[in-house]
Amino acid sequence: MGRAAGERSGSPTDDTGLGLVTGLRPCEHPVRLRAHRAAAVTGIDDVDGPPIPLFEVAARCWRWDCAGCGPGRRVEAYKVVKGGIDRARAAHPNGVAARFLTITYPNSRDLRLERPGDLRTAHRDQRRFIQQLRRSHGRAIEYVTVTEPTKRGRIHFHLILSGPIFLRKCSDPGRRSRGLRTGPGSGSPCYCSDSKPCLQRLAWAQGMGWVKVEAVRSSHKGGAYLSKYLAKGAGGHRWPKYARRMSRSREWGAETFGALRREWIESVRAHRRAQGESADLPDDPDLVYSIVPTAEPPFGVDRRTGEVVLPSRLR
Repeated sequence: MGRAAGERSGSPTDDTGLGLVTGLRPCEHPVRLRAHRAAAVTGIDDVDGPPIPLFEVAARCWRWDCAGCGPGRRVEAYKVVKGGIDRARAAHPNGVAARFLTITYPNSRDLRLERPGDLRTAHRDQRRFIQQLRRSHGRAIEYVTVTEPTKRGRIHFHLILSGPIFLRKCSDPGRRSRGLRTGPGSGSPCYCSDSKPCLQRLAWAQGMGWVKVEAVRSSHKGGAYLSKYLAKGAGGHRWPKYARRMSRSREWGAETFGALRREWIESVRAHRRAQGESADLPDDPDLVYSIVPTAEPPFGVDRRTGEVVLPSRLR
């Protein structure tokens, strides 16, 4: 990775785990979570109607724009990215196991963050780019992507790709020196064969612009660099509601999520302690949590104390 990708300023370096989560500032927008038993355990996933809830708890919102939860989201992203790079390096110890990509859009496609339709279009282009990459270079490629707006609100992407193949970008400087067009629609933008096109040609095929490719030689730097983009503001532009800033392939950082789930359980307990509530919460891997809409009445409220309790303690 280049020099810019190795900057350490402002990157999360404390890998102590729970301290990074439980030491966060109070959440500004706490949510209600309803716990259900996983269908694989109950065997009643084919029953009509919603699953029977077990209990509710108050928890952090984990929104990027929350002053209390945003830093925790960045740490979570750092660990997921770092875990995926570590896994790729262990699987492919010889050579470069991962590459960092930045993909922009040409001026002819002015996709803006504040327009939800533009964001959906950009994410569709991104998915098709990865699909074509896997078809031409092999299904073993794993990825993690981050969407970022510029100060003007224009959308671009940062990706880290890993796999057993050599991902490359080529160019045709001869066309530029002869005064011919380069880029999307130039006719012959590179010297790649049709059977295995380079990253640049794949991006142009989806209407994207230029691709910058760098080698990732440190999992810490790769995780810190990508999480830095997640932590950056939108330059005065608001993210559409429910917009996804980060996505990953199924196998990217899969081992990391077990540890992150345990940290998440501890964050729920810490939030309840800070609110003066009981931290009694089952650490059960078969529990599934869902956010309860604000308009719904509380589940399992003790009429005498107003406390959210387990069904067995209801009066």
